[in-house]
Amino acid sequence: MNKLRPVIAVVASSFCTVAAAQEGAAPTSKKFFDAEVNLSASYAFRSDVDGGGSVAVTRSMMSGWISREFTPDFRASLLVSTEVSWYDFNNATGLIAGTGKPFGQLSETDVSPGFACRINEQWTALSGLIFRVAGENDADFGDSFTWGGYVAAQYKPNKDFSVTFGVRANDRIEEDWRVLPAVALDWQVSQSVRLQVLPAVGGVGFRVTSEINDKVSFIIDGEYETREFRLNNEAPLALGVVRDSRALVGMGVIWTPCEKLQITARAGAVAYQEFRIDNSAGVQQVTANTDPTPYIFLGGQLTF
Repeated sequence: MNKLRPVIAVVASSFCTVAAAQEGAAPTSKKFFDAEVNLSASYAFRSDVDGGGSVAVTRSMMSGWISREFTPDFRASLLVSTEVSWYDFNNATGLIAGTGKPFGQLSETDVSPGFACRINEQWTALSGLIFRVAGENDADFGDSFTWGGYVAAQYKPNKDFSVTFGVRANDRIEEDWRVLPAVALDWQVSQSVRLQVLPAVGGVGFRVTSEINDKVSFIIDGEYETREFRLNNEAPLALGVVRDSRALVGMGVIWTPCEKLQITARAGAVAYQEFRIDNSAGVQQVTANTDPTPYIFLGGQLTF
């Protein structure tokens, strides 16, 4: 890890130098679009699984977001993200009969177009669709595909506070549609403290940010996540469904070496995790919890 620090610093410095040169250049016409790229990796340390055995989970995520303002009151965006999860089971015989390694690498890819229409200075209408493919390698596309959408309204009475509320609905793999509230909050409590309620992977999360200086902030956060994946034809439970729910709490730091680059490092605990295994028709076969375990996370965000 010590060997990586100089590399990270050099990359960050180079990017910020280029960004500063661009910001100092002569003014040009308005940007055609806004864009953002996110990269992250996390590791949940090995924990015991009900029924015997243990599991460690490694995840990596990459996403790209692009947004275009067509009129002062209308904006469209597109988010594309891919997340890969590696489940390293050891003798976990209680999940799928006859195997101690019920599944391994599972992936999820989302494509989400969104729209924002400003009604007046305080209100904005939001809507969007979510198309998702989630499953094991070689799982059938049609069996792994789900979709959904959301409609919401954002109320922003001033620059320091906004609240979003609405409804979101999504198709599920071998399950009925799920309809949930869509809620978000962004409150600049003081000059240095910010409170946010944010969407998480299939769930919701919160973050409290305390600014230490203009480049470093301290964070406390937590989130509840849900994922579901289709297994392939050659899995121990052919065409079965894996549902993974977990709750995390943690703390960390955000380093902002320049306006366009942000690096987040945090650590905490997976306080709760449940695996539910269904057969190909969606009939529940088993549920199993894991013991609480530590996790670490490293992520970067570039804006253009």
